[in-house]
Amino acid sequence: MISVCAKTLEVINGACGSANKGYVYDASGYGTDSFCSKGNASPSSPAFPSVGNSVSWICNGINGGTNASCSANHESVIYTETIDGNYIVGTFTLAGSTSASTSWIAPAGVTSVEYLVVAGGGSSGNTYNTFLGAGGGGGGEVKTGLLNVTPGNSYFTTVGSGGFNSIFSNITALAGVSGSGRNGGMSGNGYSGGSGSGDSGGGGGAGGGGNVSIGGNGAAVGGNYQGGNGGNGVLSLISGFNVYYGGGGGGGSYGGSPGTGGIGGGGNGTTGNGSSGGANTGGGAGGGRASYSFLGGSGIVIIRYSIP
Repeated sequence: MISVCAKTLEVINGACGSANKGYVYDASGYGTDSFCSKGNASPSSPAFPSVGNSVSWICNGINGGTNASCSANHESVIYTETIDGNYIVGTFTLAGSTSASTSWIAPAGVTSVEYLVVAGGGSSGNTYNTFLGAGGGGGGEVKTGLLNVTPGNSYFTTVGSGGFNSIFSNITALAGVSGSGRNGGMSGNGYSGGSGSGDSGGGGGAGGGGNVSIGGNGAAVGGNYQGGNGGNGVLSLISGFNVYYGGGGGGGSYGGSPGTGGIGGGGNGTTGNGSSGGANTGGGAGGGRASYSFLGGSGIVIIRYSIP
């Protein structure tokens, strides 16, 4: 009598490989990373994601094994380090136009950092009327202070684009508020925007609030409507230079002088389309006229610590 033994096939569950992660903004490819540590990738060779985007693939199980969903993200946060005397200054900015996040790992010997967290500025208003100037956007909130850190620990960091919050660890800076019609937007830390002037026959937009002062009101001067100035932002020396952040946008105008953007990246008001807030400053956008609305400036995160 002949006996036949059936061979049992090994069941292998799919598992993601080392490419299942986030890549820093200046990475150009996967390098030696693998798509799957077990199973077969589908598609077999996923394209490397562009900055600010991600790609996905499946690691298919073998012989009835389960599948695993995997992805790679190409971070759009730029991190740079400079030396300022006895200190290292780490700066997080955006490479793209949308908010993005990354992590910072505290180096050996570093137990505290000084921080600056600036949120994105608010957009300018929109009046939908060529005779009315729009309000400027509010400046993004600026937060500063000291944070105790643990060497080797990872600290979540988000840089907000215009209109979005920025985060470092447990510190959140709030975005500036967009202008509303002719009225200026409030800053992220609560300084109000000004009020617009005029009626449907013509009007000046108000300035957005800054981090240390409110936005100016629109005004009628000699029969012309002027835009209000944006509120001023905050001076910081954390980078080793005198830099202002979080200024409000100036108000737009019809027939008069537009408002000036607040110190700290606030966009100037115009009699045309308006203007964006300054990149990496959290400045509010400057108001224009009619149906044009511009974005506030992106935020920034800066840390500073003694060279260990």
